[in-house]
Amino acid sequence: MRSDNTVKTEPWAVKDEYNMREVVKILKDHLELRIGRNKLFELLRSEGVLDSNNAPLPGYEEHFVCPCGPSPYSGMDCQWTRVTPKGVKFIMRMMKKVRSKREK
Repeated sequence: MRSDNTVKTEPWAVKDEYNMREVVKILKDHLELRIGRNKLFELLRSEGVLDSNNAPLPGYEEHFVCPCGPSPYSGMDCQWTRVTPKGVKFIMRMMKKVRSKREK
C-alpha cells in the first residue's frame, strides 16, 4: 500500500547538476524535442537567460551552476555551465513555450 507522504521524483532530480548534453537528452526523452547542445545555448542566450559566455544573467542564477577550473584539454582555467534540477524544469517549461509560439 502506498502512503500519502510518497513524493514522486522527476527523473532529472536525481543529480545535483547536469551538463548541457544531459539536458538535451532529457528534452529529447520527455518532450520529444530534438535540439543540439549548441542550439540550446544559442536559444538561452537569445531569450536573455545566459550571457555571451554562457553564464546566467541576473534572475537566473538559481537554475545554473558555473564552476571554474582547469580544462582537461588545454589545462587553462575555464568555466562550465551546469544546470540544476530546478533549471532543467525551467528549461523544459521555456521550451514548451517556444515550441507553442513556433507552431502558431
